Amino acid sequence: SIINKCTLGFGTTTGLTLLVSGTTCTTGLTVSSGTTAVASQMSIKNSITSSLTFTATSAQQSTIEILDNTIPDTDFTVGTVGSNVTIARNIISKTFTITGSQKQSSLIYIQNTMSTTTANCFSVSSYTMTDSYFGVIRNTITTTLASAFNWAASPATGTTILLDGNTITGLAAFDMTAANVLAGSTFWAKRNTFTATSAAQVTMRVRLQGGKLRHDNSNRHKVGIVAVYHTGNTAGDIFVVDQCTIPSVIYQQATTLASNGDYIYLSKSTITSVDVDIGVAQSSVILIDGSTVTTAAMSMYSAKDS
Repeated sequence: SIINKCTLGFGTTTGLTLLVSGTTCTTGLTVSSGTTAVASQMSIKNSITSSLTFTATSAQQSTIEILDNTIPDTDFTVGTVGSNVTIARNIISKTFTITGSQKQSSLIYIQNTMSTTTANCFSVSSYTMTDSYFGVIRNTITTTLASAFNWAASPATGTTILLDGNTITGLAAFDMTAANVLAGSTFWAKRNTFTATSAAQVTMRVRLQGGKLRHDNSNRHKVGIVAVYHTGNTAGDIFVVDQCTIPSVIYQQATTLASNGDYIYLSKSTITSVDVDIGVAQSSVILIDGSTVTTAAMSMYSAKDS
């Protein structure tokens, strides 16, 4: 179909099947499930729309799919319990915003989606995730201004955030601005290329409050700063910067906090400034190997078997 503007609105639904496929909406598509959708399937596929506003206040044991669409501007607001959300193979030329209420026991995938804009490309905000999986996999995210990927949602107990195989480029690349990875959750980055267009900006900034960090040697950082901030105890963190040319690496933890079995490794890189501070270290390692570093400050407030 070719439609000027399409608005589909629902209240409480059970067993709803909604499919928008092969449709062109010249001035926007709005899908709104305002209260509760139970055991429902909502799909938007192979369509072209000037904007997409998708709202599911509480999707329970439901499936949501946004696949193979061309959408300049997307506002995606969902609250999920035991649901699967897949956003894949879309072209978004402006902003992709994901917000909404709590995500609980849910699987959320963003795959092979391209976003190019002059503002924040991807923005994730305004909710806490528990016992969920949020995968951002093989996407190309590019902007000339602001953050390419701005993360402002706090993953909590039992949640994993995975960034895998993405190319993220912006004034700042990946920036966790107003959130913390909370205890019992994991932030895992692998096979990504993070590029900041300004040396004063971050290629990646992550904030953790008792959560676990997995950042291995398959990631590449270009131009900007890599920064990790801990406001909680750590256990078994892996933080590797390998084969990168960047102005600064910052890894900071307060002196009163515990670092148990953490591994911080800077390998084969050219780094102007290194600042690594950890607290009460137990069986932890800080290693610079085969790198060119102009200035380095490294400290353990106290150490045992480290």
